[in-house]
Amino acid sequence: MQRHRFLFIALGLLTVWRLMLLPTMELSPIEALAAFQASHGLQDGWWETGPAVAWTARLGMGIAGHQEWGVRLFAPLLTLMASLAVWRLAKGFFDSAVAAWAVVILNVTPAFHLASLHLTTGTLMLPLVAWLALFIRRGLLQAHPLHWAWWAGGACLAALQHVSSAGVIALAAAAASLAIPLRRRHHLKGFGFFILLLMWLPSGFSWMIWQNQHEWPVASLGNWHPVLSIVPNLFRWVILTSPLLLTFIVLSVRLSVPLATRITPLGFPLGMAIPFLVLDFFWGAADPWPDTGFSVWLLFLTLLVAHRATAHGGIESITRISLRTMMIAFAALQGILITHTDLPRSLGLPWEFDTRTRAQPDYPHYFSRDPSGSEHGWAQSAGVVAAVLRDTVQGQPIGDPQRWFVIANNSQTAAELDFYLPPSAPLFRPSPDHPRVHVLQDGSWDQPYAWWPRYDTTREGVNAYTGLHAVYVSDDTELPVALTAQFETTQPISVARVMHGGREVRTLKIFACHRYQPPEL
Repeated sequence: MQRHRFLFIALGLLTVWRLMLLPTMELSPIEALAAFQASHGLQDGWWETGPAVAWTARLGMGIAGHQEWGVRLFAPLLTLMASLAVWRLAKGFFDSAVAAWAVVILNVTPAFHLASLHLTTGTLMLPLVAWLALFIRRGLLQAHPLHWAWWAGGACLAALQHVSSAGVIALAAAAASLAIPLRRRHHLKGFGFFILLLMWLPSGFSWMIWQNQHEWPVASLGNWHPVLSIVPNLFRWVILTSPLLLTFIVLSVRLSVPLATRITPLGFPLGMAIPFLVLDFFWGAADPWPDTGFSVWLLFLTLLVAHRATAHGGIESITRISLRTMMIAFAALQGILITHTDLPRSLGLPWEFDTRTRAQPDYPHYFSRDPSGSEHGWAQSAGVVAAVLRDTVQGQPIGDPQRWFVIANNSQTAAELDFYLPPSAPLFRPSPDHPRVHVLQDGSWDQPYAWWPRYDTTREGVNAYTGLHAVYVSDDTELPVALTAQFETTQPISVARVMHGGREVRTLKIFACHRYQPPEL
């Protein structure tokens, strides 16, 4: 009992340590997009992610301010809730010893460590899926067909639908978890599953209605196509789980599958894990770093690993403890490494940054291109743009700062600059809800990017930006022809090489564009 009490104390201290780490890393592009939506009142739509991530970022910034700590405030707290749910789930299935090891293994998993320090869809999915599983198990143990646990599980499903399209997958996982053990198939005909479906329907229909009203942007993004590159997908799992832990997971699943149809404690976590496992393998590679997405299957397979390492194994106790310690230590070290990749550079390793800004990471080149490199240098980039803007405005005859705005060539750069540009940069905005930095898409900056809801730029039928001047920031070599056609004159004014740790992070080309003329409709 004392050891388990110490585990909860350790979880509390770990959460405090993670809270202290939040402001030590700049926002990743996906977090900056959530902060962008939260700051400009555009958090009510489903684009690539649901509105729940922006809602959480907005609440955090309301408490802790417009900074990294505010955006990520709830990330460690949400993963703490997931840890507590896994503890209760494992204790109910097995015993306290297995539950303790499951929580320890889960918290040293690199994917879980990433979710604890960043606010992404994976961060919100972890506690919701864990508590969904806990409520389903509680409902299965009750004789009353309308037990409150089924309604609570349905609420988790409805919330998951607002995180991403994962609500549909979670519903499938709930059905599979009831179907895999043969002795539990009759529960599919009970009221519990239909309560889950009933609770999910409003949010599911609202998602479909919204998508239909906006011409199904989630389908136009192309993320419905699976990534069929087997080796890169496996390599991604090695990064998110560590090689040693992934080996133990594979062995545990292989030994548990033959027993799953007879032993409910093994069949339930397998039933919850398999749908997410398939989705993560084929579609998880589309998640931008550091979003762990569908890797919530780790919640359930770590239960099997802990059970196998504690209760079974067929090897001596000392050897089993040594292997378990090695697995945990290696996973913890890798989790620290992938979130703080400056550590090898501080040891003198020649690890260059990838200077190209991309919407999606290239998993086969994780080790060469630095997985967390997208989090470095954005504050410095915004400082460079602010300085160039200030010098440009002062050096122009049309030097009124209220007649300038900023355009970026992609959503990542636009969201990061919008977050990190100093408040003293006086840029034109028709209203406080309008962004200070716009994104270029399809050759026109005032068209919405796929991740951004449409915002109105007109005033009484006249475009509010007509006749204004822009600073265009890009990592491309030239101005797009469609953009130059919308301004009277354009000229390059600066090339900035943003450095971090003595190495180049990215190269920004900055152009001045004078007197905007909107295209005729």
